[in-house]
Amino acid sequence: MIYKRSLKGLFEMECELCDNIENYRLIKETKYSKVAICKWPLKPGHVIVMPKRHVTQTTMCDLSDEELRDFMSLVQEMEDLLNEKFEENVITFKNSGKHSTQVHLHYHLLPSKGALRDLFSTFEAIPKREEITQREYEDMKKLLIDN
Repeated sequence: MIYKRSLKGLFEMECELCDNIENYRLIKETKYSKVAICKWPLKPGHVIVMPKRHVTQTTMCDLSDEELRDFMSLVQEMEDLLNEKFEENVITFKNSGKHSTQVHLHYHLLPSKGALRDLFSTFEAIPKREEITQREYEDMKKLLIDN
């Protein structure tokens, strides 16, 4: 993280996605959003779509309705473009928590030979599909809805 001193003498984080996207990486800008080639692309076609305004991964609901429509429309437009340009289908995802290296809200779009289920089952060495019992569904539901 880069820190800079504000005029008031307080420390503020400088956001790499707000301030430091090189023009040669920038693909498109709309009124409220932008898309760029990922700084460390996993493969050709790996892009990130983000709102122009600094909104964090945990405050996505702070986007106005107009900003959210613009952002999600650009995600869809890029999915369509990448699906057309590459021989693989696009997976769209958002990292969160410890998996996210940027606090600025952004979605990754990545052409992939496999579906998300293929990637997770391989990476985490879990079955692609496994039947669970009604009790396991109920336990999971209880975990998610109980406060």
